[in-house]
Amino acid sequence: MVSLRDVDGDEATTTEMRKELVQLALETAQWEGHTTGLQVRTIHYPNGDVYRGEALGDLRHGRGKHTCSTGDVYEGSWREDLREGTGTMRFANGLTYVGEWWQDKTHGQGKCVYPNGDEYSGEWKEDRRWGWGTYDMVHGDTYEGEWCDDLFEGQGRYTFHDGSYYQGEYANNQRIRGAFLSADGKVQYDGTWKKGARHGQGTFHQVGLYKYTGDWSDDQRHGRGMCVYADGSTYEGEWMDDLRHGKGKFTTPAGEVYEGDWHLDLQHGKGQCVLDSGEKYVGEWNQGMRHGLGKCQFANGDKYEGQWKDGKRHGKGKCYCANGDKYQGHWADDRRHGYGVCHFQDGTKFRGEWDKGVWLQSSADPEFSKVKGPGISRAIAGENACFSIEARDELRNKRLNGGDEFTVYLIGPNKVQATVKDNEDGTYDVEYEAEVTGQYQLHVMIGADEPVAESPYPVRVLPNKPSPRQCTLGGANFSRAKRHNLSEFYIEAKDKFGNRCFSVEELPIEVRIIAPSGADVPVGVQEKGGKWAVTYTPTVAGYFRIEIHSSGASLGASPYSLLVTEAGALMEDDLQATKDQSMEDRLAVWEAIAKIEYAADGNLDGWDSDAEEEETADDKYARAHPDVPVIENLEDLWKVGKVQKEIKEAKRKEKEKRLQRMKSKLKKKYGASALEFSAGSPCDNEGKESSIADLD
Repeated sequence: MVSLRDVDGDEATTTEMRKELVQLALETAQWEGHTTGLQVRTIHYPNGDVYRGEALGDLRHGRGKHTCSTGDVYEGSWREDLREGTGTMRFANGLTYVGEWWQDKTHGQGKCVYPNGDEYSGEWKEDRRWGWGTYDMVHGDTYEGEWCDDLFEGQGRYTFHDGSYYQGEYANNQRIRGAFLSADGKVQYDGTWKKGARHGQGTFHQVGLYKYTGDWSDDQRHGRGMCVYADGSTYEGEWMDDLRHGKGKFTTPAGEVYEGDWHLDLQHGKGQCVLDSGEKYVGEWNQGMRHGLGKCQFANGDKYEGQWKDGKRHGKGKCYCANGDKYQGHWADDRRHGYGVCHFQDGTKFRGEWDKGVWLQSSADPEFSKVKGPGISRAIAGENACFSIEARDELRNKRLNGGDEFTVYLIGPNKVQATVKDNEDGTYDVEYEAEVTGQYQLHVMIGADEPVAESPYPVRVLPNKPSPRQCTLGGANFSRAKRHNLSEFYIEAKDKFGNRCFSVEELPIEVRIIAPSGADVPVGVQEKGGKWAVTYTPTVAGYFRIEIHSSGASLGASPYSLLVTEAGALMEDDLQATKDQSMEDRLAVWEAIAKIEYAADGNLDGWDSDAEEEETADDKYARAHPDVPVIENLEDLWKVGKVQKEIKEAKRKEKEKRLQRMKSKLKKKYGASALEFSAGSPCDNEGKESSIADLD
């Protein structure tokens, strides 16, 4: 509702102005001799509105009719230019209000007819439905109850045109908590609501179908709840989107019970059931049927444990019959089908193929079957070892089809399970892969307890090829050494699984020892006891770097750090020790010292020969094999021995000269007394002291 007349100014100003106008009108009336001051007047307004009725001056006051230029008409009581009391307002759009007014607004009891035909009759407050009222809708629905600010609020009853109704609590025009009853009384709900839908906790009863008490969400059973069906069966558990979903228990009037997982209204997952016959099943389900692994105790006393499919025994399983028979094998469509072993109560045993519950033939006999192939005696770590099984029956005839269940495994440093491939022609291919070297026992079994042929077989697993990264270093001198000491460490070859290799033939290595100055330290590498032995003599103290590669790959944790420390009084100690050493040992010490001094200028050129010369392949062979004659003319064959003797003598003399020169240099540096040997040194047959060259 709005005021019939626009007045400029705020509310306080308008009220004050109205009071002044009323006071002025009363004073004017008294001056003119009128006692009440009221007059029946016709007032025309600038906007085209017309008022006819009682007035106090220019103010509408009393009873009167105001016709607006828009076609809206109000007829009723006025007070100080405002609608107040009772009156009727008819709008040009068809809306009509008849009732009480206060301060120019609908207030109190009143009836409103809306343009669409809806009717409201009840309490009003400040132009709004407020309090208790009845709202009749043109399509037949009716609401009777409490209102607040033009909305359903509080207690009320909403009756639908078909006769069904809701009675309960409203808030902000929405049902909150209450009861719904259909016109025929067959559908009932009592509980909480949200946005016009069942939501929260509630009880729903549909006569002839079910009664549900529990959680709701968006008008559907959702959460936990209990449902009692018309036939007497019950379900108590979890729900989702009006379907049984999650954990739940279903019970029939006959006493059958299922308890376990549900998925979209069907048993699905893991669960157990008990039938009225006494049959009990515990295991996996799929879409309402036994499916997967499960155990069943039948009403006749039989027990089955194994695989199921679509509610029937299917796949591998064991059956213990009430009469004492035992069957273990394959099933299809609830019958023995495929390979299986049956132990009868009288002690007989059938092993073989079954077809729709009927046994067909004998299977492989473990005593007469054959095992052959390299994998029954030898294997390489990390590589597939293989052999084959030839199945034969109890008459030693070769089996023409597959189906026998062979189990193969190795026991040794660890357990290795082999794979068996059924070629479906009576032969089986076996493969296994061991990663740890050592001695194993190879077990070839039928089933789990019958050894085949001469099982178990001894198998030796050998290491694989060396793997550079798995190789390790040993010895004291790969991390620490002393200056001028001949040092050594070794490299142990291992395969990619960490198994030690028997030799280093397949492990070519490149060793560099880099001094603090960046120069390479000479190294010696030779095979010793299945390992690489690396020797070197550092000439300076400090931190060195050891780099070891094999075919371009770093070996072990290469590079390594090497710390070389001062040897202290190394020369004096060694010289003192020569008094207690043999001549051969003392010469070896001095030869090492001489070699170090010779290399003081940075290289060993000339140590083994006067100058580096390029050699032909024949020259290299002749040098490496001095005892093998090399001739170009057979007539010169008799000269070979003489020539070789002359060459050897010439080399001896040349070496003696070089050592003598070294000896002179050493005398100058360490003194003549350092070169004197103790009494009792070996002499030659003529009583002369042996030269260093003679002891070469």
